[in-house]
Amino acid sequence: MSLITLLESADIKTIQQALKERFLSNLQFFTSFSDPLAKALQEPAREYNLWLDEKGINVVNLQEKSLLFPEVEGRHGMLASAKYLASSPLTHPNWKLYTNDLRPHFMDEEKFPLSGLMHNELLKSASLEGMLAEGMHLPNDFLPSVTLLGLAGGLHLECLRERYAKIHSLLIFEESMDLFRISCHLVDFSALFDQVSDRACYLFVESVSDRAFIKNFFEVRRVSSNFLRLELSLYETPKIATIREAIAEAHAVNARGWGTFEDEMIGVRNALENVSYLKEEQKHPVLLNPKRLNAPLCVVGNGPSLDALLPFIRQNANKMIILSSGTALKPLLSHGITPDFQVEIERIDFLHEVLEGAPLGEIPLLSGTMVNPKALSLAKESYLFQRGGSAVSELHKPEFILGFSSPFVGNAAFALACLFGSDVLIAGLDCGYIKGAKKHAQNSFYGEEEIEIPSGCFAVRGNGTKEVYSDSIFSLSRENLENAIKVFTPQMVLNLGEGAYIEGARPTHPAEFELRKIDKKSALEEFKRAFVKETSQLFREEKRDFHLLDWEELVRVFEELWARPVSTKKELFAFIDEAFALLASHSRRHPFIGTLLSGSISHYLQALLLDAIHIPSNDISTFFERARSIFAEGMKRFKSEYAGAVLKARIKSGTAVASSIETLGQ
Repeated sequence: MSLITLLESADIKTIQQALKERFLSNLQFFTSFSDPLAKALQEPAREYNLWLDEKGINVVNLQEKSLLFPEVEGRHGMLASAKYLASSPLTHPNWKLYTNDLRPHFMDEEKFPLSGLMHNELLKSASLEGMLAEGMHLPNDFLPSVTLLGLAGGLHLECLRERYAKIHSLLIFEESMDLFRISCHLVDFSALFDQVSDRACYLFVESVSDRAFIKNFFEVRRVSSNFLRLELSLYETPKIATIREAIAEAHAVNARGWGTFEDEMIGVRNALENVSYLKEEQKHPVLLNPKRLNAPLCVVGNGPSLDALLPFIRQNANKMIILSSGTALKPLLSHGITPDFQVEIERIDFLHEVLEGAPLGEIPLLSGTMVNPKALSLAKESYLFQRGGSAVSELHKPEFILGFSSPFVGNAAFALACLFGSDVLIAGLDCGYIKGAKKHAQNSFYGEEEIEIPSGCFAVRGNGTKEVYSDSIFSLSRENLENAIKVFTPQMVLNLGEGAYIEGARPTHPAEFELRKIDKKSALEEFKRAFVKETSQLFREEKRDFHLLDWEELVRVFEELWARPVSTKKELFAFIDEAFALLASHSRRHPFIGTLLSGSISHYLQALLLDAIHIPSNDISTFFERARSIFAEGMKRFKSEYAGAVLKARIKSGTAVASSIETLGQ
């Protein structure tokens, strides 16, 4: 007999015995992997305890001597509330459904000719199954990603467990140990963990020791947790509100920045011109040996905070090395400040026009290897670095890759500053929207802008006195700034702006300190010596096939995965997770090919899931078979495009020889 049925029909003595047995079973379960939690469960209650009488079950507040759930028609309302909350969560008014555009849609084939073709062929295939015009279809005994904040005894969770055979992923946060102890009398946690996908049940009690766990909840199921998530809170506290914000932020960060094969190929084509992979010497020196200088580095971003800091930068230009990030160049030049380096990472083909208009002039260009070659041709001096996170940074396995250098150019400049600077000054890297200010500094490339906070932003701690709001990409940028400080460990980081607070950086006003004199000429010379031209020093491998054998390996393992039959939507969710795990595993072994393809493959897997839940039947076997064929053909097109670009670049550089390039590209 299920616990819910028992609570509805049995006598008090029978219920008491069942609840005792369940608690002991859960105690044994938690002892097996969390001894501290098991010990805490055996401590006496201080605030809340379980209440059972002839009116049913409830939670008693020991301090206020009151019951948590009101009576309804002479019965405690806890059981009725739990059954109500467990009924149809996807359409329930008390549940919050977070989605990432659930409508199947066509992809722009002009912008993404190969990824778009795969995506659109899949959608056309799904339409043959008679897709739903509104709503979606999931099996009656299945729930997608679920987050529960504040269990308040957790009886509704047991109702969910009994009603749904499978919960794809589940994150639980209970602030009160007493309330969690009560849930251990009611919820069969061992069975619950079995009903959730493998390693997809995350449980936090009292606190979350590290937000990385929340981030990981979404990252390891990047596709399946991305667009459909249910959330329910039974009570509100400041801590629960903070956890909810952390979950929303992690979900938002996971939902963006996937990229596509086409995006990465722009950088690959540029890098094949900028970097001489198969020649003895490079055209442009590449970063290899960053060493700490006896000088501070000032990283200048184009946020609105920059306006108030320009006088300080001009006054102290001879006491620090100035790195201008992207469009910060024009405001600096407008104020009579010539930076020591202009940092760029953009792959866009009109970057050279932006630099001409600034103008770049005699300023040395410090760029990621993926920038457009036309931009490099403008510079009197140019230096390159391998920007981590991009496919080209893994080509031929470079000796040095600049980490934490995305998503913005300011992140790359800041990572460089943390590696080289004795100290680092932040000016205009605001990582958010400042209330009452425009998005960028005055006199910038963007011209006149509206003063507004975009919808979907969330409040974050400011570095000064002003209100600051962030979104998913600013959040990712701030996180990478903080990681750069932790890993590269500059002596001191001073944040001079009014934007978001950056952990590890001291909020500081320019009037609060004074920079010492430095030998700037020597510091700049030492900075430049970290960049070398000898190809043999820069790369650990000479991949004459340009990683096409690694590509073949990825194709083989995906062919094996796709050979497995998938007939139902529950099976499809599991397949999607396994496919993404396979892609992540391959990316760790072969990061160039993994990064090159991961965006488009992830988009395809999401489209597969999205299209499937709009098919009005749980039988998707025919649709899955067609999806398998579309994927295989798409991978062939990707490979042909990449191999052709490599061969073209090798012919242009004079390094094309009879090799496996031509045959593997067929």
